[in-house]
Amino acid sequence: MSFILKNNPTIINIKLTNAGRKALAEGRLNFTKWAIGDSEIDYSFYNSINFNPFFANILRPKDANPNFIHFIKRNEFSESGDTIYTPLNSVPSVTSVIVNTATERGFFNSSGSTFTFKNDFTIVKQPDAMVDISTINGGYYMTLIKSPNYVANINEPQIGDYILVKWANPNISAGTVNFKVENVATLWYKIEDIISGTLANNNLLIKVDRNLPNFNNYVGSPIYSSVFIYPNSNNRLVSGDSIQNYYGKPYITDFVDESVLTFLENCNCSTVDVPVWNMSIVFTEEIAGVQVGNRNISQYYSSAFGGFIQYIQQLNPEIKKIGIIHYTNNSPSNQYGELLYESTPVLELPTIMWHKRTDGNIGLTLTSDASSRDILPNLNTVYHNLVDQDGNVVGKVFNDLKIFVIEDQELLFAMTYKSNRNWTLPEPIAGFNFTLCPTCSIEIDDDQVIVSGNTIIVNGVTGNIGSLFYKLTSGSVNIIQESNVFTGLSADTYQITVIDTGTPECQTEPVIKVIS
Repeated sequence: MSFILKNNPTIINIKLTNAGRKALAEGRLNFTKWAIGDSEIDYSFYNSINFNPFFANILRPKDANPNFIHFIKRNEFSESGDTIYTPLNSVPSVTSVIVNTATERGFFNSSGSTFTFKNDFTIVKQPDAMVDISTINGGYYMTLIKSPNYVANINEPQIGDYILVKWANPNISAGTVNFKVENVATLWYKIEDIISGTLANNNLLIKVDRNLPNFNNYVGSPIYSSVFIYPNSNNRLVSGDSIQNYYGKPYITDFVDESVLTFLENCNCSTVDVPVWNMSIVFTEEIAGVQVGNRNISQYYSSAFGGFIQYIQQLNPEIKKIGIIHYTNNSPSNQYGELLYESTPVLELPTIMWHKRTDGNIGLTLTSDASSRDILPNLNTVYHNLVDQDGNVVGKVFNDLKIFVIEDQELLFAMTYKSNRNWTLPEPIAGFNFTLCPTCSIEIDDDQVIVSGNTIIVNGVTGNIGSLFYKLTSGSVNIIQESNVFTGLSADTYQITVIDTGTPECQTEPVIKVIS
């Protein structure tokens, strides 16, 4: 079919033939000798026309290659039979690593430290919507209108679609109607119902699944918040998630077209790319605060990944959830080769407000820590710590598995849809705000407690810190008062106790006095 082109870097073409593949399948492939054939070289012809055989065109090796007729001699002596072969006493193997740069995939474009939302329809269903914040005063309803960049789009928002809002506020006079990632609350909502209108007609009224901010009937120059609409499946169990029915929709199975099945493209990557990764947050226990009637842990779609937690065998008891970031789809292309190479993987989270970032800017860049390379016990698989810009460990990169795992619990809350925030919170600094209670040192001089007729006067109290209460008790009497004088008493035996309110549970031992 074809000849070898004389282009660098081709030096020699080697191909395992049908006979070799059959031997391999049967476990009989064992190289013991080799020889080089020159069956296509007609030396008599080349000599007669003075042509250099170096420039001869040679056939590419074929799957069902014909037998060689002639071989290049091992030496100048005549050879025949097996003497043309060079024996292979041992076949050493050398591992050569080929490193290629993968295409950046995700929902953002980057230029240095600046990130912008991608606005092409392969990524976002509708990037050109906005909302007037003066119309947002809490509740569940918002009216979406066209942004200045609006381009007609047959994909009108539908019930079940997700919307991402870059909330502007009166302190951002220019609004947020642009594709730039800005230092503002960037929150997700789900369209629960479409009440009226369309985006194309500039009057789409929708109901979302959670309370909206309250801008308290803002009055002033119009301020708009940018809105991005992303796809979602309303029948996930039947038609799959958005990876299957939108981002990777061209691929129905791992092998989708006849050219792949017939090996016409067995050496080519498909030209249709799945442009985004997946994230699955896997919980190991019920989430606090989930109401009766809502989904429980066994009903979460991510519960299907529960076995992975056991598989990696690294979940600490205090870790209640992990985030798995993976490239799962039906594309037949192997976009990431055999593994993620050493410490090269980078994971960007541009809309996260990370409390450990010291410069106060939005965005979190996670990289593989080269110095932390380790082998996971039992599985014998390589991983690196996943760290932020300041070296704080938030998870792991499993190079051989080609996945990221987020273990930082607070970061996962900011990445979780239901948390309704894109910012993380620092750990609380707790302590006791109190002073030690003073020592109880109240004393009473019994000799200064006076009994006169039916009256008892308590004098001689020392060492108190606060005000005093005086307690007089007998079989039928129990009096507590601030005055130190008790009158109108009947003949009886009385116990007298003095209480100091300046320190807890501080009182004298009872003093016994008798009125006869």
